Amino acid sequence: MKSKKSHDYSEIINVLVLIAIVVLFVAVYIAGTGKNGLKSVAIKTEQAYVNKAEDIKAAKKALKKESPEKDKIPYNKYSFNYTYIIDVKGNADVVTFKVAVPKDEKEKQYISELNLSPKPARTYSDGVNNIAEFKFTNVKTGKLNVVVSGIVNQRTYDYETAKVLNRNPHKEADLSQYLKPAYLIESNDASIIKTAQTLRGKTQLETVENTFNFVSKNLKYNVSTKLMGAKDVLKIKQGKCMDYSNLMIALLRANNIPSRYVVGYMIKDGGGYHAWVEVYYEKYGWVAYDPTMIAMPLSYKDASGQIHKETATIEPSKSHGRRYIASARNMVSAYQASMQTSGKSRPSLSLEDRPQIKKVQ
Repeated sequence: MKSKKSHDYSEIINVLVLIAIVVLFVAVYIAGTGKNGLKSVAIKTEQAYVNKAEDIKAAKKALKKESPEKDKIPYNKYSFNYTYIIDVKGNADVVTFKVAVPKDEKEKQYISELNLSPKPARTYSDGVNNIAEFKFTNVKTGKLNVVVSGIVNQRTYDYETAKVLNRNPHKEADLSQYLKPAYLIESNDASIIKTAQTLRGKTQLETVENTFNFVSKNLKYNVSTKLMGAKDVLKIKQGKCMDYSNLMIALLRANNIPSRYVVGYMIKDGGGYHAWVEVYYEKYGWVAYDPTMIAMPLSYKDASGQIHKETATIEPSKSHGRRYIASARNMVSAYQASMQTSGKSRPSLSLEDRPQIKKVQ
């Protein structure tokens, strides 16, 4: 019977023999490749490095050029604080307030911080928008405040931006809902169809630009108009941002071009509540157009507090420096309040929004 010690020596010897065989095999393989084989590998590696950059500093610069596409058109960071004031006159059992909160929109904006106060009863998606729902019980006459705040990284995705990035950030599988008549968007109305035919171009882009120019030039801005549909806007040729947008969408849909309504807040012009249009291009996705901008001069304060105004030039492909924080894809779900009452009480309520938007960097 072999001793344990001799058994251990035997295992060590076997391992050494195995290592020797491996070393011998590698040596034979290298000898077979020859000097030219080793040299060619070394030259290839060195040449690849030289082609990439001649020194470490240049190499870092080259790598920086390979950074994500978003760096071509940088995002700007803004803090936003939307205060919604619900003025209740009378007593209510329950007051419900729903508001669409800003969400990530590929190539357009992404939210790095979001705060809701008070704590909402629930948050959910309606399939298109992100909704926060607040509930107040046993409400007496007075004011209720809801605050939506956070940080948004934003850039306006207009046609010029889309061309530079040259890709579709969000491909739609079904565009049918953006081609149909809808609330306040009567694209099947005879007067809308007749006008749309006169705006039809040889390409989608040409039709969109013809429609944008028609709406911008033929409507008079009037913030006092009542809520109305696109066919009435076309008839009286005046309205506010939502009317400009609804008419443009109706005319585009009548020409079988997918388009949709967007609401949110302008970053310039004091951060006002606003509506604009997005048009779908197969190559670029949803692209922003603001037919109201020609009627609404840009206003801003300089470092000394002096107010400046600029009138936009009509150029559909650009947003003229105007930026938006999108919240909702339709007017109905932008924000709304409702209430439940019992007995003979007939309370009333009104809504007010107070946005504050500031550039962070």
